[in-house]
Amino acid sequence: MYGDDKQALLREAVSAVDGSVAQEFETRFSSWKRTWVYEHTAHLSDPAFVTHNEEFLALVAMGPQVLPLIVGKLTDPDNFLALQLYETVETDAGAVVAINPGDEAILEGEQGRAQRMVERWIANL
Repeated sequence: MYGDDKQALLREAVSAVDGSVAQEFETRFSSWKRTWVYEHTAHLSDPAFVTHNEEFLALVAMGPQVLPLIVGKLTDPDNFLALQLYETVETDAGAVVAINPGDEAILEGEQGRAQRMVERWIANL
């Protein structure tokens, strides 16, 4: 999906995150991801619903230092809901991909928007 040079840039950014921070992020992200499939929330179509829990807030509290790790998670299409985390932690509005309703890209859904965001983030490295 991404060229080797872009993958290398992302790997470099991810590896630059302090090891203990990365480990804590992995633990918190796994806990948060488990909330995505709760029986009472799985049917909801609003992706922002995954932000309404303590696990999400614990990740947000880690701050912008974990942005490379979030972007790394977004390279997996199954993690597109992490776009909610990225958009909460990222302070630069220009780094967020917004798709207008009339744009054909809207047909790609949140998965496509997440992939476009990863590409934009890497391009800004």
